[in-house]
Amino acid sequence: MRSRLSAHGPRRLLLAGVAIVLFSVLAGGHIVMFSKQPAATAATENTASEVRVLSGGIHTVHHSLGPLPTAAAPRADGLPTLVWFGATWCDVCHAMEGVMASVQTDTRGHIVLVEKDVDAEPSLARQFLVRGTPTFVVLDALGRELGRVPAAFDTRQFEADLQRVVARAA
Repeated sequence: MRSRLSAHGPRRLLLAGVAIVLFSVLAGGHIVMFSKQPAATAATENTASEVRVLSGGIHTVHHSLGPLPTAAAPRADGLPTLVWFGATWCDVCHAMEGVMASVQTDTRGHIVLVEKDVDAEPSLARQFLVRGTPTFVVLDALGRELGRVPAAFDTRQFEADLQRVVARAA
């Protein structure tokens, strides 16, 4: 006599697989996870909003679910926001992960880093005229664009360019 689990095991496994694929398709082809991994935790602490981890490609995006600052809803702390527009398929975004981890650590308390996936929020990418990834946009506390920072694989160069954009606005 077969146990109930073994009799239904393959069917349950197949249904679970179909559910994962369907959820992935509904999520825009990404495998979606809510995570409290170190990078996601740091991103959440930095944005004060929940982060959705999007993976399944070259780059893992820690997509902030919170809104960007606006004149109607400014950042209470007055800090500028560095918005990193990326995508799971972006090889340059993947190459910049180490730089951005250092930038996040080095600028904590001075600049807020927020990552947005262009496929998860295409209207936001259009609003900011994102033509390619990665695109780095600096916003003031009221959500006004201060400038853009070019991608750089050297942390010191990226941070120097970022500080120039922020200083111009001060």
